[in-house]
Amino acid sequence: MSCMIYIAYRKYTNNALGNTLMTIFYRDGISYFVILSALATANIAVAFSTDSGLKFMLSQ
Repeated sequence: MSCMIYIAYRKYTNNALGNTLMTIFYRDGISYFVILSALATANIAVAFSTDSGLKFMLSQ
């Protein structure tokens, strides 16, 4: 994910990010995948650290 953020930043910094709509798409898309990754990491941590009753507490 961080590699794709870097590539998009390098490729579209001068051309498309002057457009407000593209800036919103990039910002919202990056924040969506960061939050999704954090939830997946929390789900893995909860699945391995709790008993069977709470195993699927953060399932997506």
